[in-house]
Amino acid sequence: MIFIWRGIGIIVPILLVAIGYIVSLFYEDKTLGNTNLLGWAFFYSSIIFILVGLALSLPSEEEKSKTGKKLNLWKHSFFYIPVLFWGMIFLILCIYLLLIYNPNPVNTFDKDMFNVEQTDTESTTIHFYNPSGDSIRYSIVDVNGEEENADLAGYESEVISSTGEKDECYLFGGRTLDGEFRMFIQPKDEKNYDKNKYRLIKEDGDNIYMRRIQKPTIETNDVDDVWILLDAEYNLALVDVKNLYVDGKLKKDLITKVNWSQKIKQKYAGDDIIEIDLVHPQKDGTIEVISPNTAFTEEITASTKIYFLLDYSSDEDLNNKYISDEIVRLTMD
Repeated sequence: MIFIWRGIGIIVPILLVAIGYIVSLFYEDKTLGNTNLLGWAFFYSSIIFILVGLALSLPSEEEKSKTGKKLNLWKHSFFYIPVLFWGMIFLILCIYLLLIYNPNPVNTFDKDMFNVEQTDTESTTIHFYNPSGDSIRYSIVDVNGEEENADLAGYESEVISSTGEKDECYLFGGRTLDGEFRMFIQPKDEKNYDKNKYRLIKEDGDNIYMRRIQKPTIETNDVDDVWILLDAEYNLALVDVKNLYVDGKLKKDLITKVNWSQKIKQKYAGDDIIEIDLVHPQKDGTIEVISPNTAFTEEITASTKIYFLLDYSSDEDLNNKYISDEIVRLTMD
């Protein structure tokens, strides 16, 4: 690319890259998909370019007496745009990225996206969770070949609902915004796969394995949600946190007194869909599952069993201190 500039207009790309690099030092996700990073980089750049642009545009007394102009905007430009105008452009971009644009719209999914007739039957809740610091795009392909994509920032989750049909299945994948695959749910052995988990579809001579979603039970005292992580290097652990609640109220001073290693009820591998299947022994009992990276509930009823889903990378990391530190972080005021 040939850069075209006048005066010291070449400072526009140089300072923008330098400021972007400095701002990126404060973020784990350094990709262009991180709109917060871009927004703040544009903000600081806009301030500098507006101030520098104004200073450069002021003519000297000699120039003012000859031309009569109060401002000479075009003396210093980049791609024929004055430095001052670049500052205004970056200011508009930062306002859009930081205050208007939402990378994780709440209504990313709606019922019409699944192209099936909705029924009154109970549906399975499908949770997508990004356990990494990178922004990841997850994809769903249904049996009709229709694909839906949504971007999910690091440590954020998204919820959709299946239709509750018995043979419902999807093709799930997660990749970074630059196209690098993080996870693609497929059977480990395509010649000897579990037909209760996968449905084989042949298309154009290729075998496609769609992951089945369990049909929900009709009980009201159970949880049969599905969790899908977007990075196969991470896993989930189900931790019983009922001990933290006395008379239904959260007691934060008890966190460090519990041996959390003994409260791990189940560990789930993150390279497949994770089916949470919990039943309360009482018919009128309720179950609450706290999502990863989510603040704890302050109060529960006496008939509530409460669990916490914790993401971790390896069994060595899943120790008492790790669990305790994470709970402390999520219960801070």
